[in-house]
Amino acid sequence: MKSLLIIGAGPFGRELINWISKIPDFAQDYVIKGFLDNRENIINQDLSNYKVIGDPFNYKFEDIDICLMGVADTEYKSLLYNHLKNKVKFMTFISPDAYVSPSSKIGTGSVICPNVSISNDTKIGRFVTINVGAKIGHDCDIKKYTSIMTDAKLGGDVIIKQKAYIGIGAIIISNLHVGESSFVGAGSVV
Repeated sequence: MKSLLIIGAGPFGRELINWISKIPDFAQDYVIKGFLDNRENIINQDLSNYKVIGDPFNYKFEDIDICLMGVADTEYKSLLYNHLKNKVKFMTFISPDAYVSPSSKIGTGSVICPNVSISNDTKIGRFVTINVGAKIGHDCDIKKYTSIMTDAKLGGDVIIKQKAYIGIGAIIISNLHVGESSFVGAGSVV
């Protein structure tokens, strides 16, 4: 049995635990160990059944530990991964309530939330977060560490460069490119 640690104890990390706990047979393979977070304002909060058990930058991982990235901040995801890449393995989470075309590819460490739709031949890089209700059109290419927030919509053939942040309800029309480390505000139409 493996031990699962959620990196990030904020609202998104806590949502991940709720979604994971609803997956049939999850408890047969994993035990949730708790959160890794270094924010002082979160360390002493009541996080229901799970506690912050350490700082991700100095935690001593065991061989049975596996992590899930519960962080949407694109720069922080990159920093965390680069620090932890040789210390622990990461899992990819795809909600059973998401639709992912069989011809699409999802990178390691990515989180695909409930009610997400990913169309044909789309490539999702490593450590990409696609939040609740987002819709990704065909032939999109979403590079590593990007975060696409709730109800955002991408048309077909969109390229999103690494570390981009697409805000809640934003719409990216077909055949556009969004540059590296770009921030598309909530409700924007690009």
